[in-house]
Amino acid sequence: MDRDRLAQALLDSFLEELEGHVVSLNRDLLALEQAPARAKDLIPGLLRTLHSVKGASRAASAAMVENACHRMEEVLEPLIHGRTPTPDLFELCFATVDALDDAGRRLAARQELIGSPLEALLPQLEQAAHIPSAQAPGAVPQPPPKP
Repeated sequence: MDRDRLAQALLDSFLEELEGHVVSLNRDLLALEQAPARAKDLIPGLLRTLHSVKGASRAASAAMVENACHRMEEVLEPLIHGRTPTPDLFELCFATVDALDDAGRRLAARQELIGSPLEALLPQLEQAAHIPSAQAPGAVPQPPPKP
């Protein structure tokens, strides 16, 4: 198989899988939004799905999708450790999943992702991923460590 056919086969496989992953991400985010106390149970599944999309997007040379998934992993991981999810966090996550879906449609139509909703969300994801837990909106203050 020549290089171009391999690249197209990888992209086709990625796009097919992406549809199912978008459904899973929306379902699991909704479950988390409805029951934030279950974060320790729900976040690992969300992280696995994002990790799968991230890896497949790397293979398909969809760097912007890979970057968005990586940032969303960084946004969600602190929830396992007690960070309280906020309405803004959910809004950003749902918007990102919608933008991933849009990116899949654009890639299927052989369109660039420059100027896409996903590109527009990357700075917000970057910022949310790097807010220290204690400064995050809605964060629950943690007691000081015991000596």
